[in-house]
Amino acid sequence: MDGGCRESGRIMIYHWKFKNLPERCSIMTEMAEFQGLKAFRFALKRVGGKDSKTMVYFICTNLYKTGFKIEKVSLKIKGKPYLDGHMQAERNDELDHLQLFIKQVNCDWKKQETITFGVHVVETVEHYHYQLSDVLFTEHLWTAAQNKLWTDIEFSVKNHIYSAHRAILAARSPTLFVSDSLIEGSRIKIEHTDPIAFEMFLRFLYTGIFKVNNRKGINEEVLQLAERYQLSTLKSLCQLAVQDINANQLTYFAMAMKPDFEICPKKPQLNEKTVAQLFFQKYYGVIECVWRVEELPDDDQVFTSDLLHFRNDGAFRAGLADHPVTKHSTLLSPQHFLYLACSHLEKTGTSISHVDSYIDGIDCYRMDRRGEKALYIFGRELFDLVVPCAFKFDIMIKETVENYRYQLIDSLRAIDLWNMFQLEIITDVEFLVGEKTFAAHRVIIATRSPVFATLFNTSTVESVTGKIRIDDAFAPDVFREFLFFLYTGTLQVSANCQPLLKMAERYQVETLIQICRMASQEIDVEEISTSLIWLCSLKIKLQSRVSFR
Repeated sequence: MDGGCRESGRIMIYHWKFKNLPERCSIMTEMAEFQGLKAFRFALKRVGGKDSKTMVYFICTNLYKTGFKIEKVSLKIKGKPYLDGHMQAERNDELDHLQLFIKQVNCDWKKQETITFGVHVVETVEHYHYQLSDVLFTEHLWTAAQNKLWTDIEFSVKNHIYSAHRAILAARSPTLFVSDSLIEGSRIKIEHTDPIAFEMFLRFLYTGIFKVNNRKGINEEVLQLAERYQLSTLKSLCQLAVQDINANQLTYFAMAMKPDFEICPKKPQLNEKTVAQLFFQKYYGVIECVWRVEELPDDDQVFTSDLLHFRNDGAFRAGLADHPVTKHSTLLSPQHFLYLACSHLEKTGTSISHVDSYIDGIDCYRMDRRGEKALYIFGRELFDLVVPCAFKFDIMIKETVENYRYQLIDSLRAIDLWNMFQLEIITDVEFLVGEKTFAAHRVIIATRSPVFATLFNTSTVESVTGKIRIDDAFAPDVFREFLFFLYTGTLQVSANCQPLLKMAERYQVETLIQICRMASQEIDVEEISTSLIWLCSLKIKLQSRVSFR
């Protein structure tokens, strides 16, 4: 992707429903969890009488231990669109150990209300982020290790035996890569380590997933293993996990909050009939695009950005148009029109929920939407625009393929495994495709394809010799892309490839089948024409281009 477009964490949606609140009250939710840790709490203080007002709070603790921080928090109250907006960040410590967001809402409360929070979390650890990939890729190798399928080495940890694959260990750990102990059939003894800590370490090697353990001392032992075996991402995560919020931070935070709570010194009692419930609804992946404009279009012109590609198939293009003057125009009419066109997103296994736009980082606006799937167009009318300025688009996307989802994972895992394939290290099977030979790793191929698993588990010539001839109908380049998906869970080419689909069907790689079928769907011309007619109704002409930067 171009530098003007990046995947930026995710937004989690929470609903807080309550009814029968008294005029003066303080109420807060139970702690909500993130990655197994209690991290979020929502609170509300209502003061009635002459100076009636309501303060809404969002407090974040412990999130830093998971390698995340809060980027921003939005708030919506059902039936009160005039109150929609972002909560103000207040009193965050320099390490983001504690974060507080506040918003004052002055309105007449009904018997029953619903507040919706959008919590945007972003990553703080390099290489540990949400990645759109095959979730089965994460599960398959670890399952093979647990079930001792094609394992060729063991670890002994305080009377616990863990089976593993030399190829996976060498790919993931520079220390094990050069170790003399990594010999087929050997058993490596691990001293002074709790089996729980070692299993967390081994699981991270296989899956790239880390979860903080609340048992005393376990995270410290995993940190020691990460340092010993040179796993940089795991080391960074463990260093965060073992940090604690100190007394000075808590005291500062409490004192900073005190003025807000002095409004009502004593906590009022809630009515017996007061009911409150918080629940998590869903999350969106976030794609962030930034477009800088140095001058304004006029005379029915439109400036457009370069076409920005997303995951080989999807594409974005922004535009800024001079709003046409009509006989009905007034001083209150918009001067410009901002739009974002998105095409072929369904071919990437995702769809767009909505788009929020910002001008110079502020002035958030939920853009109007036209079109579906084949061509989305999101628009916004602009008044008194001043240049130079930067438009930012937060594109909220949802996954549409069952096992192709955003996962919080070490992105180096896929790179490490693919490098082992490219360097042909500890390979034990060969594929003959046309005039080319591909050396690969049996455990990866077998765990990812039921057809190859059956082949390797039977007494066939191919299983014994480790040499497999692939049908001449498949070109070597297609087979290499097929192997790339098996090793990484992602694609580096367009999924709209019929030979790749046929190969996925031949070897029963279910997620790849779904992705390729989705990408191969015919474009719905009716959807496209509806979107284009709406855009053309603006009576604008393409004149010049301004690039995403």
